[in-house]
Amino acid sequence: MPELKDGPCVDLHEIVSRSTKRVSLVCTNLLTVELSKFNKGIDELEGEKDVFLFLLANMGSLTEIPASLDNEKYRPLFERARIANFNKEEMKRYNALNRQKERAYAELYSAEQKGIEKGIEKGIEEGRVEIIEQLIDSNKLTLEEISKSLKIPLSQIEEIKANMEHAMP
Repeated sequence: MPELKDGPCVDLHEIVSRSTKRVSLVCTNLLTVELSKFNKGIDELEGEKDVFLFLLANMGSLTEIPASLDNEKYRPLFERARIANFNKEEMKRYNALNRQKERAYAELYSAEQKGIEKGIEKGIEEGRVEIIEQLIDSNKLTLEEISKSLKIPLSQIEEIKANMEHAMP
């Protein structure tokens, strides 16, 4: 909140001790704003305090964003106010649209995760086939020994060997 000092609609209230006539606790000060007394127009605003008070006093009655406040700083506030002023039917549509957007985002995220997982699985499988091909090429182990050491069915090892032989020129 911008610093609010004395003005026609701002009062500062302090808690004062009766016996010492001193402010008892600074943190218990109250600031009150009488918005009905704030009567500046949009062209008369001077600084953040006036903008803040103007928005508090007039937000409910503004039908569009004043040109001087149409910027990145205040636009989100006006968007929130617009949504807050929705009637019941508009709010239902707004919430339904948001749920639909959230669902679409969740589906997209889920599909992306599945794609990543499939890519990882494919990469692992390709790496495994490459290792098996290298073991077969080395002729240091029999197909049965490769199958047993990698815990892969012999039929898969034989299939990889057959594919290697078909690929050779």
